[in-house]
Amino acid sequence: MKLLSASKLVSDFKRIYSNQYFGNTVWLLAENGMRLVSGLFVGVWVVRYLGPEDFGVLSYASSFVVVFAALGSLGVDNILVRELIVQKKNRDYLIGSAFAIKLIGSAVLVLFVSVALWFSPSSAKVNIIVYLIVLSNLLGSFNVISLYFQSQVLSKYQVYASIISIGVSITVKIHFILTERGLFAFASVYAIESLVFVVSSIFFYRYNGLSLFTWKIRRSTITTLFSDSWPLLLSGISISLSMRIDQVMLNYFLDTSSVGLYAAGVKIAEVLVFIPAVIGKSIYPKIVALDMETEQGKLKALIKHIFYLLLAISIGVLISSKFLVDLLYGNDYLESQFVVGILVFTIPLTYLGTITNKLLLKFGLGKVVFVKQFSLALLNIIANLILIPKYGIIGAAFATLIASLVTNLFFELFVPGKRWLFGLKMNALLLR
Repeated sequence: MKLLSASKLVSDFKRIYSNQYFGNTVWLLAENGMRLVSGLFVGVWVVRYLGPEDFGVLSYASSFVVVFAALGSLGVDNILVRELIVQKKNRDYLIGSAFAIKLIGSAVLVLFVSVALWFSPSSAKVNIIVYLIVLSNLLGSFNVISLYFQSQVLSKYQVYASIISIGVSITVKIHFILTERGLFAFASVYAIESLVFVVSSIFFYRYNGLSLFTWKIRRSTITTLFSDSWPLLLSGISISLSMRIDQVMLNYFLDTSSVGLYAAGVKIAEVLVFIPAVIGKSIYPKIVALDMETEQGKLKALIKHIFYLLLAISIGVLISSKFLVDLLYGNDYLESQFVVGILVFTIPLTYLGTITNKLLLKFGLGKVVFVKQFSLALLNIIANLILIPKYGIIGAAFATLIASLVTNLFFELFVPGKRWLFGLKMNALLLR
C-alpha cells in the first residue's frame, strides 16, 4: 500500500469540497484543535487535580446527562441545516421555529433527568452536579445560530465563538485549581462555557447584519421540521446511549473510581473524535448536492485516505498508550492505558459510520439512521452487561469496540436498496 502524502490528502479534500468547503473544514478543525489543546493541558491538569474518585463523580454525572441530552434538540439539527440550504427565503421562520422546538426539548430534558434521578441511587452531591451540567444543555437552544452558520458555510464565526468560550473555560479552570476549589466549582464550568458561547454567537450573528428579533414561529414549520426530525431524535438518543452508557453501567457494577479510570482513558482516545465529527459536519451540505452516479470516486478517495490515516494514528496511540497515560495522568491512572489502546480503534470505524449516515440522510432515510444507531446502542449495552462484570473497565472498552465494528462496517449490508453503500466502503478500504 502506498504511503499517503499530505499533499495528496489536501488535494482530495479540495476536490470533494471546493475551496469554500475546504476552508470551512479548516475552520472547524481549528476549533477542535483549540479544544484538543485545552483538553491535553488544562483538562489533564483537572483530571490529576481531582483524582480518580472525584473525577469519576464528575464523569458519571456528565454521562448521566449525556444519556438524555438528545432530548434537548429533539433531533432538529441536521433537518434545520438542510432546510436552510434549500429554503433560504424562509430563514427566520425556520430558525425561529427550530428554536421553539429546542425550548420544548429543553423542558423535556429536565423532566426526564429529574425522573431518572428520582429512581437513581445517586447521592445528593451527585444530583446537584447533574443539575449544574443540565443547565449548560438548556442553553443549547441557541445553537440554531451555529447551525445557520454551518448551512451557509460560514463556520469561522462559530469557531470565533468557540475560541472565546474555550478561553474563558480554560481561565476559570486554572483559577479553580490554583485556589483549590472543590467538585461543585468544576461542575459549574459546563454552564459558564455554554453561556459565553451563546453570548459570543449572538454577537457574531448580529455582526453579520442579522437579528434574533426577526425570528418567527410558525406552526406549520414546526410541524414540518418535527415530522422529519423525530427519527433523528430517536437516533440521537441511541447515540447518546452508546457514547456514555458504559460509564453509567460501570458506576452501577463497580464504583466511581472505576468510572474515573475509564473516563480518563476515554479522554485520550477521544482526542481523535473531532476528525470524523468535523468532516461529517462540514461535508453534509456538499453531500446534499452530490451526484452519486458521477462523483462516487471523490467520496471513495476521501473515505480511503482519512480512514487509513486514522488507523495509522490509532496504532501509534496503542503502542504509546502506557507512556501517554503515565505522562498525562501519573501512576494513579495507569490502568487507563488498556482503555486507551482499545477505544482508539473505534475512531476510524466512527468515521465510516459518519460518512454513511450523512449519505442515508441525503436519501431521506432518517429512520434507517435511527435503526443503525439503536443497533449500536443495543449491542453496546448487551456487550457491557456481559463483559463489565467479568473484565471491569477493559470489558467496557471492548464492548464499545465490538459494537462499533459490527454497526459501522456491516450495517448497510442489511439495508434493502442501499447495500451499495457497503460496497462503496469496501471498495474504498480495499483501495479499488
